[in-house]
Amino acid sequence: MPFDELSSDALAECLSDQANDDPQEALRFCMQEAVAWGWGNDRLVNLKERLQAAPPAKVIQLSHTLRLGDFLESIEDEQEQHPLESGVHADDNTFSLVENYALDHPGCGVTEVAVYTMYCRHAHFPKTTASVSVKGIADRLNADWRTIKKAVGNLVSLGLLEPVKKTSSGAMIYKLPHRYRPKKSRK
Repeated sequence: MPFDELSSDALAECLSDQANDDPQEALRFCMQEAVAWGWGNDRLVNLKERLQAAPPAKVIQLSHTLRLGDFLESIEDEQEQHPLESGVHADDNTFSLVENYALDHPGCGVTEVAVYTMYCRHAHFPKTTASVSVKGIADRLNADWRTIKKAVGNLVSLGLLEPVKKTSSGAMIYKLPHRYRPKKSRK
């Protein structure tokens, strides 16, 4: 549904379908999101302890914020029409560079390579940062957004993507640390 057709009632209905005011359910959802982001065990244990110590209302508020962010991101991405949807696919004579380091990394599966390639496409060499929505990548790759989110988490844990900061719209900007490395001088 296009964003301009989304009424406040529809927004409330979408969020009420997902939201739950049970503190334990909110804690579980927050933990699932952290796992999907690729957080390691130490960070997850620390997060769980902090959430359990926090007032239940704060945990519920956090889960609502995470759900709303995912929901709004999906709406924004629906508005962007992909060239393939228009039925026309033309050669625009552009290309993307992908580092062999990432392609050959033993920790990268098919999804990680595809996701990393999409980040490279948006990093316009020699730029080393890119901000692409998870939903946008999922749509382009015909994959579930949760799969893409997990792949991004894996790429972060492998050191192929580094979170830099969030934009005002809430999208994460990632640095591709292997994007440009000057060759070592030969002696």
